[in-house]
Amino acid sequence: MNKRFLSIFFFLIFTVFGIAQEYKIDSLKLLLEQADTKDEKIKLYKQLGRCDQELSAAISYLNQGLVLAKGYSFEYESKLYSSFGRIYFKAQNADSTFYYVNKKLDLWKKQGNQEKIAESFILRGKYQKRFQMFDAAILSFEEANVIFKKKQDISGQIQMLNSQGIIHMNVENYAHALILYYEAYELARVNKIPKSLASTSVNIGVVLKKQGDYEAAVDYFKRAKEIYEVEAHDAGLANVYNNIGNVQRAQGDFSNALKNYSLSINYREKTNNNLRIAYTYNNIALIHTEKKELDKAIEFLKKSEKIKIKHEDFESLGSTYLNYADIFLIKGDEQKFVYYSGLAEQMGGKFLQRDVVRKSMINRSEFEANRNDFELAYTYLSHVYDELDTLDEKEQKILNATLLAHYKNEQSKLAISKLSEENSTLESQKASLLEDDRLSQKLIVAMGLLTFVLIVTSVLFFYKQRAFAYKSRELARTNEVLKQTTIGIEEKEILLKEIHHRVKNNLQIIKSLIRLQNSTIEEEKTRLLLQEFEQRVSSMALVHESLYKSGDIGKVRVDDYFQELIQYLVEAYKLQQEVTTNIVIEIGDLGIDTLIPLGLLTNEIISNSLKHGFEPNSNGIITVDLKKIDKEFYQLYIGDDGKGFDFEEERGGQESLGTELIHALVDQLDGKYEFFNENGAYYKIKFKLQEKNRA
Repeated sequence: MNKRFLSIFFFLIFTVFGIAQEYKIDSLKLLLEQADTKDEKIKLYKQLGRCDQELSAAISYLNQGLVLAKGYSFEYESKLYSSFGRIYFKAQNADSTFYYVNKKLDLWKKQGNQEKIAESFILRGKYQKRFQMFDAAILSFEEANVIFKKKQDISGQIQMLNSQGIIHMNVENYAHALILYYEAYELARVNKIPKSLASTSVNIGVVLKKQGDYEAAVDYFKRAKEIYEVEAHDAGLANVYNNIGNVQRAQGDFSNALKNYSLSINYREKTNNNLRIAYTYNNIALIHTEKKELDKAIEFLKKSEKIKIKHEDFESLGSTYLNYADIFLIKGDEQKFVYYSGLAEQMGGKFLQRDVVRKSMINRSEFEANRNDFELAYTYLSHVYDELDTLDEKEQKILNATLLAHYKNEQSKLAISKLSEENSTLESQKASLLEDDRLSQKLIVAMGLLTFVLIVTSVLFFYKQRAFAYKSRELARTNEVLKQTTIGIEEKEILLKEIHHRVKNNLQIIKSLIRLQNSTIEEEKTRLLLQEFEQRVSSMALVHESLYKSGDIGKVRVDDYFQELIQYLVEAYKLQQEVTTNIVIEIGDLGIDTLIPLGLLTNEIISNSLKHGFEPNSNGIITVDLKKIDKEFYQLYIGDDGKGFDFEEERGGQESLGTELIHALVDQLDGKYEFFNENGAYYKIKFKLQEKNRA
């Protein structure tokens, strides 16, 4: 039933647009027949290619235009490559999209036109971003930025910094996003480019809002507002009011949020930006959902949906349908919830929107859990289990509740199965005993006749036979146990991998429980303490995850582990200043007995550096140097170039858990340490490997 509804829905949408497009295509074909010049024909072929909804027909028109354009006009040839890319992107064909975008790039590289080369890099970066190829997109934007720097094009540099910042923000790498945004902000401020300064201020405000720093976020939005008012920039003002409304909505100030959303709509109406109005309608619907005014929320979602369909903005429909699903989940309307949840999942999958698909899975899990179908709820959650750390507090509560219910359900099944198995064994033993009893009765009668004849022989052999039988039974039992318990090397590695995977998952759940507990605590000191515990658990979880992924189940690549651990810590503390790392690892791999205490030791020292090592608004360097110094010993040199501190004095203080832990972990590694408090705080730690099977 679900799929049929979806099919009918999309059929109606595309039928309406198909009729309108058909009239437009017929008109363009008529103009093509009447065209006299090559320029007119190329333009009409390009328009036909962009209008025709059938992929093969669209490609045919563009190819005909390309035949005319090659050798005639680089500009037309370039535009046709762009049209090819756009069509293949709509068809979600990544290979063909990048083939034609790269053709455009190669064309302008041959001509040496730097402006067009930069434009081509930007186009490629945008498509890479849409296909979620984030690292590649950042590199493309950086390539364009190199050209803008050579040309001293400040506006272009600001645009590229903001483009890279948006990608980092979308993957929740907020610290790096802010670094890029602040650089763009300074360029715009120093070079007095007001519109760029305003747009960058908005970007900074959005990141600060996502980090929960609402006061600072509003401050940057107001800076942008002042500039846009002077520039009489209605579109910019609409964006600012919408973002201020988002902050107020997050704070629960619904009355003022609605006022700012209303102002945003007024300015967007002035600029005829109806699609942006649809986004604001969506935000208003979210407020009414929070206030449990569900009918009003549906009213605004319908307005938003209608505008998006009219403007063919199908990509953003996934989030709209997700909001519908949320409402019908609250209302308890199962049929409509399943319908809109299915739409959200389908649109999210079509346009590679992991967030939409993930939240749809969470909703479906909550829905099934409410119906006490915990097995199906767990099935939906299994799709997002590896993203446990990215879920918000509400989603984590749902996940943990469902996991607990599933665990209890599985335990019940296991208990029932075990009892059933034991009962079956008892029945079998009972039947065997009864059969033995019947046979014994028969044997007693027979043996009575032969007892007198064999009694002397039986006495002689009795003790010897009993000993022999006992040894035989013991040997047979031992062999059987050995057969059952002996497993091959390959099976052992699979089991060990599974164990490490489960340990990692259990540690992830512990992290989530710590985080959930932390969200309920108001005292800052306790919150920081729980955050430290969470990071210690993360360093251990990372070891087990690395072992699970490793080709050799007993070893972990040390350089990969340290890079990932330190990157996690830098991002976890969300520093305003720029902290760079100097990591030199001269060891190939280590086992779990050494790496867990070594990872915890590194976690404590680096965390201390990030929390206390640097003055506010200053930059710094964290150094990690790990190497083998002789046949028996290894050395870890680690620290920061910050303001330093007295290690022994800190260790003697009341709050010395971190320093005591460092001391204990060094002992665990059979090591010794030296502490240097000059030009920063550094530790030189000499230690031994803890693996028993290693030299």
